[in-house]
This record gives sequence, C-alpha cells and structure tokens, in this order.
Amino acid sequence: MSPHILESLVTLLLIACGVALGARYLRLPYNVALVVVGLVVALTKITPHLTLSHHVIATLILPPLLFKSALHLDLEQLKNNWLPIALLAVSGIIGSAFLTGFLIAKYLGVALIAGQLFGVLIAPIDPISILSIGRKAGLPKRLQIIFEGSSVASESMSV
Repeated sequence: MSPHILESLVTLLLIACGVALGARYLRLPYNVALVVVGLVVALTKITPHLTLSHHVIATLILPPLLFKSALHLDLEQLKNNWLPIALLAVSGIIGSAFLTGFLIAKYLGVALIAGQLFGVLIAPIDPISILSIGRKAGLPKRLQIIFEGSSVASESMSV
C-alpha cells in the first residue's frame, strides 16, 4: 500500500472518529453528521484524491455491512415473512429504477438507461439505519423483520 493511500485512509478514519464524538456530543444521528462532514471534506478537498473501484466496494465494504444486518435477522421470522419481504425488495428496486431513470432523463438530459442504472444503485435502504430506526420507534417485531429483510435483500440485489 502506498504511503499516499495510507495517509488518506488514516485521515478519513480520524475524521470519522471526530464525527462520531461530535455527533454524540451534539446529540445528532451519526449517519447525518457523517454525510454532512463527508460533503464538507469532499468540497474542501481536505484529503488527497482516492479512487475506489467497484471491486473494492463489493469485496471489502459491502460484505461487513450486509453481514452485520443479516446477523440480527431472526431466520424463522424471515421464513414466515418471505413474501412481503420479497415484494418490498423487488418492487422497491424496480420502482426506484424507473422513477429515477425517468426523472434524470427528463430533467438532466441523461440517457434513460443511465438514469435507471443510477436508480438501481440508490434504491437499497441502508439495513443498519433500518435496524436502528425500527428499534427506536418501537415498531412491532414483525414489521421490523419485514423492513430489515427487504433492506438486506434489496442491498444484495443491487450488487
């Protein structure tokens, strides 16, 4: 690993740790604070340019996120609720692809197929957020299982 990449990764990890501490102190959701600070970092170019290939994302970043989400799912309840989970996951991906593709093609002048591809990429719901929000909101266990299962399924389908 080159020193340039190592320096960038250490800088990003330190920023993420600072965001975690700041979000806890300010009582903000960590995800929201991380997105805001990520935008600031990207716009101010605090770190050198990093290039991530889809192979790195698919093999290093995505599997731990999916594993953590799937680890909390009750397999028996997942089997009992497979139909609503599958319907939500598939319809969410397809609906997002068509709606996003149409809007991007109409308003940004991008080809419809490129807009649909972007829709497929942004469609999956973050399974980690679903776990957190479902518990905090006190949703019934069955509803939590359906939402968590569909988010894990849609995340897996978009890869």
